[in-house]
Amino acid sequence: MSYQVQQALGGAATSATDTLTKYLEQLKNAGVQALNIAADPYLPEMICKVSQLHAIEVGQAVPTCPKTPPGKIGGVGMRNLMPVVRGYVYAQQHPPVKVLAIAGVLGVPFLLGYLLGRR
Repeated sequence: MSYQVQQALGGAATSATDTLTKYLEQLKNAGVQALNIAADPYLPEMICKVSQLHAIEVGQAVPTCPKTPPGKIGGVGMRNLMPVVRGYVYAQQHPPVKVLAIAGVLGVPFLLGYLLGRR
């Protein structure tokens, strides 16, 4: 291999075997991650929440989802996402919640400032 081709490849000659080995390693890692995702105890609830969001988007009846008990360990850590996803789905189902949340976030500090300023 000429010097110019080696320089274009980053200074090191790579063989087809090295490239194939790299891709097989990446494929193995993807398979391991797919198994971890499939083994996550919160996956069924996550799939159900996505189905709920789709139903809300297209205006269909929203299915109910069973809540996975807290504290289950395993998989890829979807348990950390579930409170956020549950809250988001709830807010999408009940639009006034968004307005009340904004009013609460802004109103409480203003009320405290007003009450402290009166003294």
